[in-house]
Amino acid sequence: AGSRLLVVLNQKLCHCQHTHMTHGLAHFAVLAVALAICSIGVAGVAASWNDNGTLQMVTFAPIKYLCPCLGLAVLNGLLRRTLDRVTMAQQVQQTRRDFLLDNAKLIAQFAVIFGHLLGFILNGSYDADSTTFLVGAASWNGLLGRSWLLLNPLRMPLICVVSGMCSRGRFTEHRVTALLRMLYLVFVWDYIVLPTGLKVRAWYLWALLIWRVTAYALFCRLPLPMVLLSAAILSCLAGYVDTGLYAMNATLGHLIYFAVGYTFPYKTAVQITSPDRWSWLSLWALRLALICCHTLGTISDAGCALHNILPGAHGPFAKLSPANNFFLQLSSLGRAGFWALRIYKVAFDTLICVGYLFLMIPRGRLPGAKATPNTVNMYLLHEFFVLKVRHYLCNNIAQVVVTSFAGHIAVLLCYATFCCIMMGVMDSSITSGVMNCMIEPRWLTVANLKRVASALGVIVGGGSFEVTSGRKP
Repeated sequence: AGSRLLVVLNQKLCHCQHTHMTHGLAHFAVLAVALAICSIGVAGVAASWNDNGTLQMVTFAPIKYLCPCLGLAVLNGLLRRTLDRVTMAQQVQQTRRDFLLDNAKLIAQFAVIFGHLLGFILNGSYDADSTTFLVGAASWNGLLGRSWLLLNPLRMPLICVVSGMCSRGRFTEHRVTALLRMLYLVFVWDYIVLPTGLKVRAWYLWALLIWRVTAYALFCRLPLPMVLLSAAILSCLAGYVDTGLYAMNATLGHLIYFAVGYTFPYKTAVQITSPDRWSWLSLWALRLALICCHTLGTISDAGCALHNILPGAHGPFAKLSPANNFFLQLSSLGRAGFWALRIYKVAFDTLICVGYLFLMIPRGRLPGAKATPNTVNMYLLHEFFVLKVRHYLCNNIAQVVVTSFAGHIAVLLCYATFCCIMMGVMDSSITSGVMNCMIEPRWLTVANLKRVASALGVIVGGGSFEVTSGRKP
């Protein structure tokens, strides 16, 4: 109702268009009112002052959760309506979708969600599983731990490699608009939505923002071998330095995966691995070799022992378990050469994820998948839709004790099916519509920012503000 009232006010204010100046001032007045409403909604997170002068967080759940969401929805709606009246809509040329990369993103997102579910069980967050559904399997050396290791190359390494493949080229207006919207999204998520109680920090979106700015501004000017070498040096050096920020540690650690995707000859690999160029027997021989290399290198006893000393990319060597125990036991000379293990892990993960990308992942649209799957919603909302919903269901259904290996496999298949269903819910039109109202700034474009800056210059300078279509003469 408030949004509609302000839109009507906007129309009334803009009805008197004696000059272009009045037109611009009316829209900025409505924009100021919208910001005021959003600030009132966001204030619901912080809430009240105590008698001793300290600020206390609000514990009333409806205010805590709904006010920021309503404020963001009103702000987004008003900015879209207001700036669309100032500017003429620009037609965005639709490009042909690459379903191979879309499918890779979906599979990697499933691996992230399912891996987080297994990680919560292994870390003891879900104690019921170790005594009911997964008796004897909920350990790092058991079925769950080896399944978690099996998913590792298909999680963040695959996502980062695919992101690098999609980031070739220089700055364009469309890419700048996408970066601005991503910056708005991570800022709103970290500083407005997260205080309401969610714990999924958007570190990867911050990392992707930094990587793509670096790629568009710097990597495109360097030879590809230099890009890969510099990224490898930075990622290895990041293992010895703790920046104090989890997002920055993970950004530097995963930079080498992004650089691998950036420098990888994607179009050539697509042509070479096309099923039309290989016989059925040769293609399946390659696939079986890849599967054997993947499984023996991760879930075998030797593979598990090796991966226990290989450093991950989410932080420095001295803090990431279980490799930190091995790192701290080494001499100074051994620690100085520990970066070689990170290079080995990157090489292994790259071999697996690139092999699956070009040999295993379908090149057409997956059954039931949307033409443009919204993996950002899956990444941001999976903590609620998957972890919390699953925890609630398991605590409110009859729990049975499963001790057999076949029973544990069946339980994992049920969990995987549940993750797929929840991914469909998170990618549904209803969920996307609600998220778009809050954190999808369609009004935030380069053209709109130029016109706002022009209008502000006119207001300060006292000239006239003319609305143009943005086309070149």
